[in-house]
Parts: sequence; C-alpha cells; structure tokens
Amino acid sequence: MKKVITIVLCAVMAFSFAACESSANGPDRKTGDNTQIPNPFVDCSTIQEAEDLAGFTAILPQRIPDGYSLDSIQAIKNDLIQMIYENGEGEITYRQAKGSDDISGSYVEYPEENTMTLGSLEVTVKGNEGTVSVATWVNGAYTFALMADSDGNGLANTAISDMINSMEANDVE
Repeated sequence: MKKVITIVLCAVMAFSFAACESSANGPDRKTGDNTQIPNPFVDCSTIQEAEDLAGFTAILPQRIPDGYSLDSIQAIKNDLIQMIYENGEGEITYRQAKGSDDISGSYVEYPEENTMTLGSLEVTVKGNEGTVSVATWVNGAYTFALMADSDGNGLANTAISDMINSMEANDVE
C-alpha cells in the first residue's frame, strides 16, 4: 500500500511541476502581439479636402513625369498631405507638412546621397546608380519629400528637379 501511495504522490508532484512550468513559460510561447497602430492617413476625394484636414494649403508640383497620373490623395489630421502618382510600373509619393523634419518615411541607407541646389532650395537626394529614390527639402514653414520607385529604380535627377521647380510657390512663408 505504501508503494501505491508513493507512486500516486510522485505522479501528483510531476503533474504539479509540469503545470507550474507551463504557466511560467506561457507568455514566452506567444506567437506575437496583434496590436497594431491604426493607419493615420485618411483618403480624400479632393486636394481641398486634404488641405482642410491637414490644416494648410498644399503647394503642388505642376509637372509630373510623363505617364504618371494622380492615384490617391491622403492626409493626416493637422499634420501632413500625401499624394501618390502611378504609371503602372512604379509610383511617386509626394508629401508636405509643417516643420522641418524629414517626412519621407524612408529609413533605407542609399549608396548615394547628395545635395542639389534648385533656386534658393537645398534638396537632399538619395538613390542608387544615378537615380533619385528620395528627395527632401525645407521651404519656409514647410517640409517636403518626394519618394520615387519606378520599376524598382528611382527617377532621373532631371525628373525630380523638374517636379520641384514646377511647384506653385518657389519661396513659401
């Protein structure tokens, strides 16, 4: 009888240890947290709607590379306007916000980074093999960014400079 009681007690202790270990390691076994940050961008039907939401007037490029057309207009309330142009093979994203921070959202380290002067603007351009994937600049109270992906490549310097030079206001206050 003592042997049976000993075996039962050992079994109970083994299950107790297994249960304790299971709960101690439970959080480590999680496959991941599904909590995500909500998308702050609001789709807008018109530029005016985006301006009203962002709280400022957009300064838009008047020249867009051939083949590209406006695909979407978005804004972040009291913060930023974003316009996406597409041509079927790539896209150009244009952003404007108040302030002087880099608003490109690109954290890629490109092999080429240069500064080009366009009128009174100092534009930082980043890219690869002579093409521009990201251009950022500040003009007055606003910061701007152009991000280009054309079939896996950036755009030519001339396409980027033409877009920036065509902006409605060369000097913004």
